[in-house]
Amino acid sequence: MKALFRALLAIVGVLALVVVAGVIYVTTFLDPNDLKPRLVKAVKDQAGLELALNGPLDWSFYPRLGVSVEDAQTWLPEQAHDQTPFASFKRAEVGVSFAPLLSGEVEVEGVFLDGLKLDLKRDADGRGNWESLLQHAADAAESGAADKALPPAKSAGVAMADETQGDAGVSDGAEGMAVNLDIASIQVTNGQITYQDAASGLDMTLNELALSSSNVSPTKAFPVELSFVAEGREPELRSTINLDGKVALDLQNGRHVLTGISLDTATSMPSLSEQSQQLALEIDTLTLDTEQQRYRIEGGELDASLNEPSLGEKALPVKATFGAEADLAEGTATLSDLLLTSGSDLRLSGALKASDITGEALSYSGQFKLAPLSPKAWMTRVGMQAPQTARGDALTSLAFSSPLKGDLSQVQLTNLVMALDDTTINGRLGSSFDASQITFDLDVDALNLDDYLPPQTSEKTASLGTGVTAGLVAPAYAADGDAEVLPVELLRTLGLKGQLDIANLTASGLEMRKVSAKLSGQPGLQQLDSLTASLYGGSLAASARIDSRKTPLTMSFGEKLTNLDIAPFLKALAPEQDDILRGRLTLNGDYTTSTNQLDSMKRNLNGSGDFEIRNGEILDVNVSEKMCTTVATLSGKTSSRDWAANTPLERAQGSFKVTNGVISNQDLALAIPGIALDGKGQLNLPTEAFDYNVAARFIEGTDDAACEVNPRLVKLRFPVQCQGNLSGEPGEWCGFDQKGFQTAAAELAKDEAKRKAGEKVSEKLDEKLDEDTRKKIDDKLGEGASDKLKGAIQGLFN
Repeated sequence: MKALFRALLAIVGVLALVVVAGVIYVTTFLDPNDLKPRLVKAVKDQAGLELALNGPLDWSFYPRLGVSVEDAQTWLPEQAHDQTPFASFKRAEVGVSFAPLLSGEVEVEGVFLDGLKLDLKRDADGRGNWESLLQHAADAAESGAADKALPPAKSAGVAMADETQGDAGVSDGAEGMAVNLDIASIQVTNGQITYQDAASGLDMTLNELALSSSNVSPTKAFPVELSFVAEGREPELRSTINLDGKVALDLQNGRHVLTGISLDTATSMPSLSEQSQQLALEIDTLTLDTEQQRYRIEGGELDASLNEPSLGEKALPVKATFGAEADLAEGTATLSDLLLTSGSDLRLSGALKASDITGEALSYSGQFKLAPLSPKAWMTRVGMQAPQTARGDALTSLAFSSPLKGDLSQVQLTNLVMALDDTTINGRLGSSFDASQITFDLDVDALNLDDYLPPQTSEKTASLGTGVTAGLVAPAYAADGDAEVLPVELLRTLGLKGQLDIANLTASGLEMRKVSAKLSGQPGLQQLDSLTASLYGGSLAASARIDSRKTPLTMSFGEKLTNLDIAPFLKALAPEQDDILRGRLTLNGDYTTSTNQLDSMKRNLNGSGDFEIRNGEILDVNVSEKMCTTVATLSGKTSSRDWAANTPLERAQGSFKVTNGVISNQDLALAIPGIALDGKGQLNLPTEAFDYNVAARFIEGTDDAACEVNPRLVKLRFPVQCQGNLSGEPGEWCGFDQKGFQTAAAELAKDEAKRKAGEKVSEKLDEKLDEDTRKKIDDKLGEGASDKLKGAIQGLFN
């Protein structure tokens, strides 16, 4: 046993001596600094870089045998050496296995690089400072400049320079040693990469760059770990990024496969949120075919956790699974099997294909589908306050599907099918990315806008005045008079062009059918070219123009209502109020106004128009009865006729002007059986107060239509005074103007008394003015003087 032990010790000793001798041999006879000139020349020939090896090339013994270099810098050909180097590192080391080195083979044990720095820049024309290196390297590869600059080492494995070897430093001889590209370990530490883009303003630095890999081989997969901290000034951000996976290289065919890729990032952007955004990307297989310029992702899965104040206090989780492929040679790319989810309700699926992705005419097409989700729930989930709606289940279901196409400037949904609650929308919708031009052609089956308004409280019931006046100058959905009616900032950047058709529309309680709107506009100037609709047995035709380019904004609009059934129309505006009028209304008007608050819009309203009502009735009052009863009372009689409850209205017409929110009418004319009415007055839109005077009189020859009237009373006018507020009770608006009537009656009585007195005077004159007397007067005063005298005396009583 002792002999065996001594033999083993002897063998170990001999091996140790061999190793020590080998190390002494290599480090004594092979000086790596002899390679400096060749390395500098090789870098210049192949990459065009000016290389400065400021530190020594030296052997390292621990933890492995290798060659190291310290403090190396490179400059671009156009750079001066007093500028920041394009690339530099503090220390680099290549470790090799000792035993293969003795047999003429180089087996790289490890590569270590510390303090790497890269300075990348792109100019205003979009050209990067690294592009010249790529071109120079490609040219050098074709010409073989690198092989000429650094030919293979001879005989012993590394050529030793001497004075007789010439400039190349290598003598002719046998074949050089073989290099084994299997590398046990690669380590990059403390790296830094800066990137500045003058065109986009992007300014980014990658700090703490670290790369680690083991068992690197050109024939089998090996693991890779990469991490760095990205810090940006434009935009301001900080992101910690970690990447790991396995890489299989195919250097001969340029086809590399990465499997089991895992990317984790934590990004903070002070402009968005104090909290960081978390993102994790998993890829089953990433294939990089650099020879064919084809790239493919299989089994992609993205998990993100978004923190932003507008999204609420809790982070919003988002998950996406997908596949992707790009062919740079053909300029195409596809995104397949996309499924975007969040929680249990968001489910967006689709696919996308793009062409000319490397050119200036990028275009894409695809198909997307959103499964039903609740907009209200999502508003709450992302930190928004969900609106209270009149209909409790409004905004609780939204789904859509559509093919999609577009380019770098715009995107279009070419065959949109969308369901919002009970409403179905079909058609085409497109938008530029800055929303300066939105185009559409949409068909809607049925939409009740009132369902999406805040619920009415008992203190805030609809009134006729609110409905009519708000509908006249602005959307009735402005809750408060000083509230902003229109989104001015949006209108200044928005352009609308298209057509919207709605089969059935309910708005402000009004029911409309066959609504069709055509719009054209540009940022700051929106135009409603035409709006047509059928409503309550009649039709509506309108147009409008909104100019928000200046402050305050201005509006102009025109409307034409034809043959509108008044009673159901007024009932829809004010369902709590009793019916007051029936008939068919025709209304024309053109208006202008300014500002963006409902109250001031009404105060600034100006315009003119006319109206006509036919085949109508004034409800719950009979004007003929009131007048005939009054006449009978004046005559000491009573009326025994059966009167209808309403007043038939044959016709009502007039014109109006609007001046600073006050509507005035001076030519109202109404015709009811046997009676004519005329009137004038005004309505103040901001206050909803009105003051109107109407006078009625009997029409000769129509006794059967009203009542039997003394012919002399035909001249008598029966005044009606209407005053009040549109928000009040209609039954209290109008009343018989007794004082005015007494004045009119007194005037009539006075005229009648004068007439009777004149008749008596005329009789007396006839008695006194006999022929002789007339002749004497005519002889004295002239021919016809007697008749003139009689007429003058009679005129005193008429």
